Amino acid sequence: MKTIKETSSDVPALPEIPDSEHTTGLSPIAKGTIYGLLSALAYTAANISLREAAVDNNADWAIWISALKSVPATIVGWVLVAYRGSQGLPALPPRRLVIPLILTGLVMQFGGNVMFQWSLSLGGLAFTVPLCFATLLTTGALLGRIFLEEAITPRMFASMIILTAAIVILSLGAHQAEESVFENMEHHSNAMATVALTIFVAGFAGCSYGAGGAVIRGSVRGETSISATLVLISTTGLICLTGVAVYRLGISIFWITTPWQYLVMLVGGIMNAI
Repeated sequence: MKTIKETSSDVPALPEIPDSEHTTGLSPIAKGTIYGLLSALAYTAANISLREAAVDNNADWAIWISALKSVPATIVGWVLVAYRGSQGLPALPPRRLVIPLILTGLVMQFGGNVMFQWSLSLGGLAFTVPLCFATLLTTGALLGRIFLEEAITPRMFASMIILTAAIVILSLGAHQAEESVFENMEHHSNAMATVALTIFVAGFAGCSYGAGGAVIRGSVRGETSISATLVLISTTGLICLTGVAVYRLGISIFWITTPWQYLVMLVGGIMNAI
């Protein structure tokens, strides 16, 4: 009786399919979650630093803080542009986008950063940040839907509703929040008038951020890189904000500002750039 020989050794083994998550590292969802958490922590640190630097319901000082805050982002932006240029990649935005991006930078710097910084000196972190982000999310979603044909997902719609409800709840306790801020403020008028001003300024900042974000998303859909877009916006802010701050506060602002204030502002700018 003939024995049947094993032929498994003659059959070529099938190649093993590697697990993509193990070979390439973390999954995109995990990376996105980690990056989101890091950016949230950095932005929280930035807001704390900017609140520390805020002075007493002073819009001119808010311009100066915003100018210094733009320094780290401008430096990082130009470093990235130089790196892309050294690699033979498109570094700067095309000419047709230069003027629109400069205008976007003016809106985001003066309407966004300056107004947000001013609102921090009016209402503090707990009151200002939710107001700003609620209007930012709503404005960005609506403009993205209208001009970029972006879908408003159920989660995004639910978050808009939740943040809108948060605005209502915060508004109910706005007077008490303002009183706690007023304890360290020397110049303020009627409390309820300041509450209304805080709501308007923070909401205006959120709308400016949302509009600028929609323009940026539309720009990076084409051949323009994120670094090319952001470097033009941050450079516009640095030049224009510094010029306005010096005009309003005088050239002496450079040596009147204390080392501690410089440190706090630059830390806020670094965290914001991250």
